[in-house]
Amino acid sequence: MSSTDPVTNYCAAILGENPTAMSAIRLIPELAGCSDALLEMIYTYSKTVNIQPGEVLIQEGLFDQWVYFIIQGELDVIIKGQKLGKTGGPIVGERCILGEPRGANLVGGKDGLMALGVEMSIIDELNREINTFQKTAPSEADATAYANERMAIALELLTIILNEVIARITDLYDSGVHGASHLGQSDQNLTVRTKSLYDFSNSPPSSQGKGSQASTRNFMLYSFSDFAETVYYEILQKFMSDYGFTAFPLDDWKARFIVVEEGQVQIKETFDWLRSEFGIANTVLVEMATSMFEIASQYTAAANKAMNQVFSAFERKRDKNRAMKSLHQSHSKTRKKIIARIKQDLFDPIAEKRASANKADSPSAASKMSQADIDALFG
Repeated sequence: MSSTDPVTNYCAAILGENPTAMSAIRLIPELAGCSDALLEMIYTYSKTVNIQPGEVLIQEGLFDQWVYFIIQGELDVIIKGQKLGKTGGPIVGERCILGEPRGANLVGGKDGLMALGVEMSIIDELNREINTFQKTAPSEADATAYANERMAIALELLTIILNEVIARITDLYDSGVHGASHLGQSDQNLTVRTKSLYDFSNSPPSSQGKGSQASTRNFMLYSFSDFAETVYYEILQKFMSDYGFTAFPLDDWKARFIVVEEGQVQIKETFDWLRSEFGIANTVLVEMATSMFEIASQYTAAANKAMNQVFSAFERKRDKNRAMKSLHQSHSKTRKKIIARIKQDLFDPIAEKRASANKADSPSAASKMSQADIDALFG
């Protein structure tokens, strides 16, 4: 049986109350700062994943609710039988938050994969807790306060994942610029264009460079600034009017959304600002986060498709390879000592428990009786 079995491999179900194992989850960089309340839920709704090279982690076309935090290794990305590249995370599978089917097969790379899977039914469980409490709440104010407190946990998890997804978008844009630069060194007909996020049409833009239309290559990029603006207008349109706001300065939003001078995302700070500045409830902020996931998903799909079209038409293998190398996202890897601790405190104990359970369930184990036991039965 694969170690990714979703029913029997919940960490809490196998190890019970285990502070050491729970602390090991905090060693995963993306989860290092999570609250105690979120940590407890992740421990209850998580599984350890150890897959071999070529073993499937995510299957194209299927529905499930697992997001994976990659600790060590990489995954090959395969769509319709064609290998399109690889990914080292740090997070994969986040599209399940939108309730969409898996868009690709993700299989273990040449060294396999070690990851922690977190089932996003955490959010469903928090909603059930809120609905149960509302039936017996002393007052509407108590019910609202409880809903805010429970949704704060859901929002914390979503912002951890969303922060990585948006960071991926900034990498995608920067990598696109570098890739186009490499290709342009030997192809004077290459034209780089910034494409609006509002337009997901497949038709290429008209040529503005020298030469015939047939010889012009269009490299389409979606700017991160445009992504930030799209999120801004989405929030205004869908959410802010209910709180009495129809606008706030776009520059103020961008300053809150990213650290401009470093280009780093600060999504948690963004939500903290929306809560404090406009009094927005956590239940609404969770809806906002889901809306951002949807925009980010459209953005990355369109950007990847546009760049793949350029690369597929480019004949010079050397320059294409250089450009593709620049597109490979370089993620910070968990240090070897940290990986060893996670393995020792979380992965190994679960593997031992599973091995013991399998041995106890085997027919041979049940049939082993001493001669004294047999004599006692017939004595």
